[in-house]
Amino acid sequence: DYQVFASENQGISGRWNSPLTNTATIPEPSDDYPAVWVSWKDAKDFCAWLSKKEGRVYRLPSDQEWSRAVGVWREERWRKDTTPDTVAVVEDVFPWGRSWPPPAGTGNFSDQSKKAKLPQDRASSGYLEGYDDGFHLTSPVMTYRANEFGIFDLAGNVIEWCEDFSEVKNGYVIRGSSWRDSDRDLLRSSNRRTAPENYQYPYLGFRVVLVSSGN
Repeated sequence: DYQVFASENQGISGRWNSPLTNTATIPEPSDDYPAVWVSWKDAKDFCAWLSKKEGRVYRLPSDQEWSRAVGVWREERWRKDTTPDTVAVVEDVFPWGRSWPPPAGTGNFSDQSKKAKLPQDRASSGYLEGYDDGFHLTSPVMTYRANEFGIFDLAGNVIEWCEDFSEVKNGYVIRGSSWRDSDRDLLRSSNRRTAPENYQYPYLGFRVVLVSSGN
């Protein structure tokens, strides 16, 4: 779908299927990999395009919905007036549970595969010792285990845009971790980052919510 969207709309980055760095790219990009270099505006426009195409309503998840999906909503103590700027941060819960480091097969992080292929990636937060997910850049979606709700890729691969805007940090909320992350804080379920609507990165993508007919 994103390939068709990108071909039909001007201004969409042609790098969406390739997390190119100075030294490496995916050998054979395919439809199984996540779209990257996606701005918040691109993600919003895609949701509008897909909604029109299919006659259903697609949108970005809210920050609270992302917390529900990853299973940390209750511990973050969401209330009616809670915002991404006021939500309680949970320190020691990860998309796979409470253990550290992540167990084998958990997700696609900055690990030994990346260290071997990209040993001088300056944007990297380091490398997970003793962990090898088999990919030095992005990996095909649904490669690793789903969580208890059957949702894939909430840990690693690409960080994801949410609908919400942070007034404090003056940017749109980004959740999750990516193939460039190994830091414990960045891999927490409760971690949040922000960026302006036009920012694009080789590790930044999105997921969509399909609004049910009952809502």
